[in-house]
Amino acid sequence: MKRARLTLVVAVAVGLFAVIPAIAQTTGVANADELGIAITINKLDLTAAQMQQVHDILAGVLSEGNTLKEKKDAFTQDMINFTGSSTDLETALSSFKSQMKDQMEAFQQNVKQLLDRFKRFQ
Repeated sequence: MKRARLTLVVAVAVGLFAVIPAIAQTTGVANADELGIAITINKLDLTAAQMQQVHDILAGVLSEGNTLKEKKDAFTQDMINFTGSSTDLETALSSFKSQMKDQMEAFQQNVKQLLDRFKRFQ
């Protein structure tokens, strides 16, 4: 069980940290990572209760990661349609960078807390 727990922690860590670059870049690679994580977790032969715990924990993090990606995508569209002055652009960029920095730090803290939960997972 100790080896399975270690494998689970590693698999989840890889999956969680795959979400972070996916927020910064829009590629199809994140889906491939998610599939690999799902396969790895399935190989652990967890009980239904353990699988539900894993699902519940990962669902929240993936949702939070998707929300950040959607905000980035919306800002990208705003920039494509931007017609303001360079001062307006600097203001918008500064505000967006500050918001994303704060949200990414909170997201990364949540990821660390989840990894701690998985280390205690039984």
